[in-house]
Amino acid sequence: MTSNPRPKAQIAYRLAVPTDLDACADILYVASDALSASRGLPATPRNREATVRLFAHMHRFAPDRWWVAEDNERIVGFGGSSTYQEMVYLGFLFVLPDTQAAGVGRRLLELSMHDSSYRAVAIASYQPISAALYSWYGMTPRVPMYMLSGNPRTELPTLPAGFHLGRLKAGAAEPLDMEVCGLTRARDHEWWESLGRRRFGLFEGTELVGYGYIQEVGRLGPIIVRREELLLPFAGRLLAEMPDVETWLVNVPGVASETFVALLRAGMRLEGPPAIYCATEQRIDHSRYLPASFALP
Repeated sequence: MTSNPRPKAQIAYRLAVPTDLDACADILYVASDALSASRGLPATPRNREATVRLFAHMHRFAPDRWWVAEDNERIVGFGGSSTYQEMVYLGFLFVLPDTQAAGVGRRLLELSMHDSSYRAVAIASYQPISAALYSWYGMTPRVPMYMLSGNPRTELPTLPAGFHLGRLKAGAAEPLDMEVCGLTRARDHEWWESLGRRRFGLFEGTELVGYGYIQEVGRLGPIIVRREELLLPFAGRLLAEMPDVETWLVNVPGVASETFVALLRAGMRLEGPPAIYCATEQRIDHSRYLPASFALP
C-alpha cells in the first residue's frame, strides 16, 4: 500500500510590512548562497544591518511595490521595487531554493512592477534563467556593471584647470540627475547623506558640472558628470579626499570604458562576475554615471 503524496502548500501573496524585512534578508542570503554554490562562487558577504536598512528605505517610499510570498505563514520569497517618476526599478527578487520553479518569482515580479511600462533591474550575469524571465517582461540586457575594489597604486588623471570641488545641497543635484539618468531622486540624496556619505559638487568656474559621494567605509558613488571625459578625473579627485581608506568599492558600467580601464591599470581588481543592467529602454547614460548600488538605478 502506497501513501498519498503530501499536497503542495498553497502560496499566498500579500504586501510586505516593516516587520517582514528581516525575514526577507534571510531569504536573500539563502537564495544567493545556493546560486553561488551552484556556480562554484563564494558565499554572499553578510551585512544584515545595511541590507535591512536599504530594504526599509525602499519600502518606505514604495510600500505598494513590496510583496512577500507565504507558504503556511512562512515567507518563502519577496520582491521589492522603487519608483522614480516613470521608471519602476526592481531592486530585489528572491525565492527560497525549495520553492523555486513554481512560478513564485514570476508572480512576485508582476506584483512588484504592476502598472509600469518603463522597467529596469540589475541581475547577476550568471543567471540565464533570470535574464530570460526579465526579457519576457521587456527588460532586455543592456549594460554590464562591474564592482571594483582596492586602492589605486598609481595616480589617476587630474581635473583640468578651472575645475574645483565644493559642497552641494541635495536639491542642486536634481538637474544633473534628470539630464544624465532621466529621473530625480531627492529621497535617495537625503538617505545617502543620513548614512554619512559626503556629497561634493564638481564646478567649472561657477557652473555645476557633476556631483559625487564618498563614504568613510570606502564606498565611492554615485557619481554623475555632465561630460564623459570628466568622470575619471573626478573619481580620482574624490578618492584623494580620503587618503587613509585602504580599500575602496566602486561600481563601474562597462560603457564607462576610460574609467574602467584606468582603475584596473591603477591596481584595482574585479570583484566577481559582473551584473547586467536590463531595461525596457535605455534612458540612463551609464558613460557619465557610476551608480551607488545595483539595488537602485
